[in-house]
Amino acid sequence: MIEINLLPDELKAKRKAFKIPDATAAFLPAAVGIAIFFVVTHLVFITVIRVNKAAYGKMERGWSSIREEKESIELIKRDGLSVKKRLDAIESLTHKKILWSKKLNQLSDLIIPGVWFTRVSIDKKTVVIEKNRTGLLKKDIGTSSRNKTSQNLIVSYLNIEGEVSSSFGDELAIIGKFIERLKSDADFFRDFSNIELVSTELNKIGDTETMSFKINSYFKEASVKKGTM
Repeated sequence: MIEINLLPDELKAKRKAFKIPDATAAFLPAAVGIAIFFVVTHLVFITVIRVNKAAYGKMERGWSSIREEKESIELIKRDGLSVKKRLDAIESLTHKKILWSKKLNQLSDLIIPGVWFTRVSIDKKTVVIEKNRTGLLKKDIGTSSRNKTSQNLIVSYLNIEGEVSSSFGDELAIIGKFIERLKSDADFFRDFSNIELVSTELNKIGDTETMSFKINSYFKEASVKKGTM
Protein backbone atom coordinates (compact mmCIF):
# COMPACT_ATOMS: atom_id res chain seq x y z
CA MET A 1 0.00 0.00 0.00
CA ILE A 2 1.18 3.41 -0.90
CA GLU A 3 1.24 6.05 1.88
CA ILE A 4 1.14 9.65 0.92
CA ASN A 5 2.30 12.20 3.45
CA LEU A 6 0.42 15.37 2.80
CA LEU A 7 1.93 17.33 5.70
CA PRO A 8 3.86 20.44 4.93
CA ASP A 9 7.61 20.06 4.75
CA GLU A 10 8.20 21.96 7.97
CA LEU A 11 5.95 19.51 9.86
CA LYS A 12 7.39 16.39 8.39
CA ALA A 13 9.67 14.26 10.67
CA LYS A 14 13.26 14.65 9.63
CA ARG A 15 15.44 11.58 9.45
CA LYS A 16 18.81 11.82 11.11
CA ALA A 17 21.73 11.28 8.82
CA PHE A 18 24.10 8.43 9.76
CA LYS A 19 27.49 9.71 10.94
CA ILE A 20 30.69 7.70 11.36
CA PRO A 21 31.96 7.91 15.00
CA ASP A 22 35.06 10.12 15.50
CA ALA A 23 37.92 7.77 16.66
CA THR A 24 39.95 10.65 18.05
CA ALA A 25 37.17 11.78 20.30
CA ALA A 26 36.61 8.20 21.48
CA PHE A 27 40.24 7.54 22.47
CA LEU A 28 41.03 11.01 23.83
CA PRO A 29 39.95 10.30 27.44
CA ALA A 30 41.97 7.07 27.48
CA ALA A 31 45.03 8.85 26.10
CA VAL A 32 44.69 11.61 28.66
CA GLY A 33 44.37 8.99 31.43
CA ILE A 34 47.44 7.11 30.22
CA ALA A 35 49.45 10.35 30.01
CA ILE A 36 48.40 11.33 33.52
CA PHE A 37 49.37 7.83 34.76
CA PHE A 38 52.83 8.07 33.22
CA VAL A 39 53.35 11.58 34.59
CA VAL A 40 52.28 10.51 38.09
CA THR A 41 54.42 7.35 37.86
CA HIS A 42 57.40 9.43 36.74
CA LEU A 43 56.93 11.86 39.59
CA VAL A 44 56.59 9.01 42.09
CA PHE A 45 59.72 7.34 40.66
CA ILE A 46 61.70 10.58 40.91
CA THR A 47 60.45 11.09 44.47
CA VAL A 48 61.44 7.53 45.45
CA ILE A 49 64.90 8.01 43.91
CA ARG A 50 65.40 11.25 45.80
CA VAL A 51 64.23 9.70 49.07
CA ASN A 52 66.51 6.67 48.58
CA LYS A 53 69.42 8.94 47.64
CA ALA A 54 68.86 11.01 50.76
CA ALA A 55 68.63 7.84 52.88
CA TYR A 56 71.81 6.45 51.28
CA GLY A 57 73.62 9.73 51.93
CA LYS A 58 72.48 9.67 55.53
CA MET A 59 73.58 6.03 55.86
CA GLU A 60 76.95 6.82 54.26
CA ARG A 61 77.47 9.69 56.69
CA GLY A 62 76.53 7.33 59.51
CA TRP A 63 79.06 4.71 58.35
CA SER A 64 81.70 7.41 57.96
CA SER A 65 81.02 8.56 61.51
CA ILE A 66 81.19 4.96 62.76
CA ARG A 67 84.52 4.43 60.94
CA GLU A 68 85.92 7.60 62.47
CA GLU A 69 84.75 6.52 65.93
CA LYS A 70 86.22 3.05 65.38
CA GLU A 71 89.55 4.54 64.29
CA SER A 72 89.50 6.81 67.34
CA ILE A 73 88.77 3.83 69.59
CA GLU A 74 91.60 1.82 67.99
CA LEU A 75 93.95 4.77 68.45
CA ILE A 76 92.90 5.11 72.08
CA LYS A 77 93.41 1.36 72.58
CA ARG A 78 96.89 1.51 71.03
CA ASP A 79 97.76 4.53 73.12
CA GLY A 80 96.34 2.76 76.16
CA LEU A 81 98.46 -0.33 75.51
CA SER A 82 101.53 1.83 75.00
CA VAL A 83 100.85 3.70 78.23
CA LYS A 84 100.19 0.40 80.03
CA LYS A 85 103.52 -0.99 78.82
CA ARG A 86 105.31 2.12 80.02
CA LEU A 87 103.52 1.96 83.37
CA ASP A 88 104.33 -1.74 83.70
CA ALA A 89 107.97 -1.01 82.91
CA ILE A 90 108.05 1.81 85.46
CA GLU A 91 106.32 -0.38 88.01
CA SER A 92 108.78 -3.19 87.32
CA LEU A 93 111.74 -0.85 87.68
CA THR A 94 110.28 0.63 90.85
CA HIS A 95 109.69 -2.84 92.23
CA LYS A 96 113.27 -3.82 91.43
CA LYS A 97 114.59 -0.68 93.10
CA ILE A 98 112.64 -1.51 96.23
CA LEU A 99 113.83 -5.11 95.96
CA TRP A 100 117.49 -4.15 95.68
CA SER A 101 117.20 -1.65 98.48
CA LYS A 102 115.75 -4.41 100.61
CA LYS A 103 118.44 -6.90 99.53
CA LEU A 104 121.22 -4.48 100.38
CA ASN A 105 119.71 -3.85 103.80
CA GLN A 106 119.46 -7.59 104.36
CA LEU A 107 123.08 -8.08 103.33
CA SER A 108 124.09 -5.41 105.79
CA ASP A 109 122.10 -7.14 108.54
CA LEU A 110 123.46 -10.62 107.73
CA ILE A 111 127.14 -9.65 107.61
CA ILE A 112 129.24 -11.09 110.42
CA PRO A 113 132.22 -9.53 112.29
CA GLY A 114 135.47 -9.61 110.35
CA VAL A 115 133.77 -9.43 106.93
CA TRP A 116 133.34 -6.36 104.75
CA PHE A 117 132.19 -5.86 101.17
CA THR A 118 134.31 -4.33 98.41
CA ARG A 119 131.86 -4.75 95.51
CA VAL A 120 128.21 -5.73 95.05
CA SER A 121 126.83 -5.94 91.51
CA ILE A 122 124.37 -7.72 89.23
CA ASP A 123 125.95 -9.70 86.39
CA LYS A 124 125.01 -12.29 83.78
CA LYS A 125 126.77 -15.31 82.41
CA THR A 126 126.08 -18.34 80.23
CA VAL A 127 125.84 -21.76 81.84
CA VAL A 128 125.92 -24.90 79.66
CA ILE A 129 123.33 -27.47 80.71
CA GLU A 130 123.33 -31.04 79.38
CA LYS A 131 120.18 -33.11 79.18
CA ASN A 132 120.13 -36.89 78.98
CA ARG A 133 117.77 -39.65 80.08
CA THR A 134 118.43 -38.94 83.72
CA GLY A 135 117.48 -35.24 83.45
CA LEU A 136 119.42 -31.99 83.45
CA LEU A 137 123.13 -32.11 84.27
CA LYS A 138 125.89 -29.54 84.26
CA LYS A 139 128.33 -30.15 81.45
CA ASP A 140 131.74 -31.48 82.48
CA ILE A 141 134.76 -30.74 80.30
CA GLY A 142 136.21 -33.89 78.73
CA THR A 143 133.07 -36.04 79.03
CA SER A 144 131.46 -37.56 75.97
CA SER A 145 128.49 -35.66 74.59
CA ARG A 146 127.08 -38.73 72.84
CA ASN A 147 123.33 -39.20 73.39
CA LYS A 148 123.20 -35.83 75.13
CA THR A 149 121.76 -32.46 74.19
CA SER A 150 123.09 -29.17 75.51
CA GLN A 151 121.49 -25.81 76.10
CA ASN A 152 123.10 -22.50 76.93
CA LEU A 153 121.20 -20.74 79.69
CA ILE A 154 121.73 -17.07 80.48
CA VAL A 155 121.64 -16.72 84.24
CA SER A 156 121.64 -13.52 86.26
CA TYR A 157 123.30 -13.43 89.62
CA LEU A 158 124.14 -11.12 92.49
CA ASN A 159 127.90 -10.85 92.69
CA ILE A 160 129.24 -10.22 96.21
CA GLU A 161 132.94 -9.48 96.64
CA GLY A 162 134.64 -8.72 99.91
CA GLU A 163 137.44 -9.31 102.40
CA VAL A 164 137.61 -11.27 105.62
CA SER A 165 140.19 -11.00 108.38
CA SER A 166 140.67 -13.20 111.43
CA SER A 167 143.41 -13.43 114.03
CA PHE A 168 142.73 -17.16 114.28
CA GLY A 169 143.38 -17.93 110.60
CA ASP A 170 139.89 -19.29 110.02
CA GLU A 171 138.93 -16.92 107.22
CA LEU A 172 137.56 -19.73 105.02
CA ALA A 173 135.33 -20.96 107.84
CA ILE A 174 134.02 -17.42 108.37
CA ILE A 175 133.15 -17.15 104.67
CA GLY A 176 131.33 -20.49 104.85
CA LYS A 177 129.40 -19.29 107.90
CA PHE A 178 128.42 -16.10 106.07
CA ILE A 179 127.11 -18.09 103.09
CA GLU A 180 125.07 -20.32 105.41
CA ARG A 181 123.54 -17.22 106.99
CA LEU A 182 122.50 -15.98 103.56
CA LYS A 183 120.91 -19.33 102.67
CA SER A 184 119.15 -19.75 106.00
CA ASP A 185 117.44 -16.35 105.79
CA ALA A 186 114.21 -17.27 103.96
CA ASP A 187 113.31 -13.69 103.07
CA PHE A 188 116.69 -13.06 101.44
CA PHE A 189 117.13 -16.47 99.79
CA ARG A 190 113.63 -16.78 98.24
CA ASP A 191 114.69 -14.93 95.06
CA PHE A 192 117.72 -17.16 94.47
CA SER A 193 118.16 -20.75 93.35
CA ASN A 194 121.66 -21.16 94.79
CA ILE A 195 124.46 -19.27 96.53
CA GLU A 196 128.00 -20.50 96.04
CA LEU A 197 131.57 -19.49 96.76
CA VAL A 198 133.33 -18.83 93.45
CA SER A 199 136.88 -17.96 94.50
CA THR A 200 139.14 -16.94 97.39
CA GLU A 201 142.58 -15.35 97.50
CA LEU A 202 144.98 -14.58 100.33
CA ASN A 203 146.03 -10.95 100.55
CA LYS A 204 147.98 -8.78 102.93
CA ILE A 205 146.99 -5.27 103.95
CA GLY A 206 149.98 -3.81 105.77
CA ASP A 207 150.85 -6.38 108.42
CA THR A 208 147.35 -7.89 108.42
CA GLU A 209 146.56 -10.98 106.37
CA THR A 210 143.16 -11.04 104.71
CA MET A 211 141.28 -13.32 102.36
CA SER A 212 139.32 -11.87 99.46
CA PHE A 213 136.27 -13.80 98.30
CA LYS A 214 133.70 -13.79 95.54
CA ILE A 215 130.19 -15.15 96.08
CA ASN A 216 127.56 -15.61 93.36
CA SER A 217 123.86 -15.69 94.27
CA TYR A 218 121.95 -17.06 91.24
CA PHE A 219 118.45 -15.77 90.55
CA LYS A 220 115.69 -18.28 89.90
CA GLU A 221 114.88 -16.96 86.41
CA ALA A 222 116.97 -18.12 83.44
CA SER A 223 116.56 -17.72 79.68
CA VAL A 224 117.66 -19.97 76.83
CA LYS A 225 120.34 -18.31 74.73
CA LYS A 226 120.89 -20.96 72.05
CA GLY A 227 119.22 -24.12 70.82
CA THR A 228 120.29 -27.73 71.05
CA MET A 229 123.95 -28.36 70.43
